Amino acid sequence: MKKIIICFLAFVVGLYSSTLQAQILSAGAGTEFSIGAGTTVSADSLELTPSALYSFSNNTLSKSNTVSNSTSINYINKVYQFSASATAYSGALKMYYNNSQLNGLTASGLKLLIHNGSSWSLDNNSSSNTSSNVVVNNSVSGVSLREITAAACSPNTGDTTASACGSFVWYGVTYTSSATPTHTFTNVGGCDSVVTLHLTISTFAPATPSVVSGVNNVCPNVGSGSTQTYSVAAVAGATSYTWSLPPYVSLVGQQASSTITTVTGLTNTITVTFSSDFISPGSSYKQIRVRAVSTCGLSGISVFYLTAARPTTPSAIVASTTNICPSIGTNVPV
Repeated sequence: MKKIIICFLAFVVGLYSSTLQAQILSAGAGTEFSIGAGTTVSADSLELTPSALYSFSNNTLSKSNTVSNSTSINYINKVYQFSASATAYSGALKMYYNNSQLNGLTASGLKLLIHNGSSWSLDNNSSSNTSSNVVVNNSVSGVSLREITAAACSPNTGDTTASACGSFVWYGVTYTSSATPTHTFTNVGGCDSVVTLHLTISTFAPATPSVVSGVNNVCPNVGSGSTQTYSVAAVAGATSYTWSLPPYVSLVGQQASSTITTVTGLTNTITVTFSSDFISPGSSYKQIRVRAVSTCGLSGISVFYLTAARPTTPSAIVASTTNICPSIGTNVPV
């Protein structure tokens, strides 16, 4: 394999600006410059080893510490720029760097970042060799080179939930049982990003909830604004619960109604208040009802009965005697 080393030319543009740009290689109009297959050209720490003849005619290669095409991806302070998009490049591509150029990035996570003349792309097939301070891809395929630098991948993660009856199709895969599959995307920065699906598959309507737990006699709560909590054990396969409340009973923070209130999409626990009309003579319906809900349907109803029992009338007063005359003025208790 031939190796050609092109020395760094002493032609610097913008020497007194915050952006340092230096011309490394130039093949002007009428100049034919091509790199043969298998020949390595090293130009100021950028190595090209094409797998097919690569033409560099009518082009200039420069080095800068900033990109000319803006990007939101964090990159190192070393950028190679071509004045024109040359023929599509295939073969090995290596970019050496100094630790002082990392720009706060982690060397082990570096990948080649290439602009093809229209957009940036993070080369996920490239990798960083931290012992040699080089980022390399030995099998670049058909990529137009306009700018080359190195960047660190910033992956995203996310979660989503879904419920289905019987089966569920997610990105072409059919699931027939509950699972937590993952899917990998490529985000706008070109990084692999993973989303996790929390999937619940039901094959039948959920079972009727167990006995409701809570206080029956709510007389001390009526009209006081104080609360009571009612719950059922979680039902397998249930995605939510529907609760029905009697008149003048409401969820905390909601207005009490004079009619039965049914609320959907709740959990297996509710907290309620009781308005003063709950014990009015016309309010005889005092049932809390709950059903489990799944994508396959509704469960049976579990019923809980409320009371608002006031103290009973005391029994008849019992006296030791009905004749109190002998005790008058004697201080003798009766």
